[in-house]
Order: sequence, then C-alpha cells, then structure tokens
Amino acid sequence: MHDQLETHHILGNDSQSKSNRFYLVAGAFTLAYIYLLYKASQSKSEIIRMGAAGSLTVLIGEGSFYFIDAVNTRSKVLVTNTHVTFRQMFKDVV
Repeated sequence: MHDQLETHHILGNDSQSKSNRFYLVAGAFTLAYIYLLYKASQSKSEIIRMGAAGSLTVLIGEGSFYFIDAVNTRSKVLVTNTHVTFRQMFKDVV
C-alpha cells in the first residue's frame, strides 16, 4: 500500500512542472485524436468519415508547412538595412 501511495505522490509532483504538464496534455490530446479518428473510420456516416479525413489532412498540411511559415515570418522581423545571406538569416531564425 505504501508503494502505491509513493508512486501516486511522485506522479502528482511530476505533473506540477510545466514541461511535464505540456507532454501530459499533448499525449492525452494525441491519444484522444487517434481514438476519434479510429471511431470515425468505423462510422456508417459518410460525413463523419469525410470530416475525420479532412481534419487529418489539415493537421498534416499545417504541420509540414509550419517550419517554412515560421522562417518566413521571423525573417521579416529580423530584416535590417544590411544585406543578410540566407544562411545567416536561417541561423538567426533557428
């Protein structure tokens, strides 16, 4: 019994830090999203299946272009009156 309490106490302390909380929320969201996609694929309703496919498409598209968009946006913020090469700008952004 004491070991179980110690385990729960450690898990409770871990969820207090911001980085662990982020991973906990991100993991819970990911698992819920995957579960809902699975359930939607089993649905008889074409609208639900199409909605799940559309949400997955948007997620993949936004995720793949996020880096390019972030570099583009940050490069506009970093622009100065001097000439900056692409490599230097990339280093500054990253």
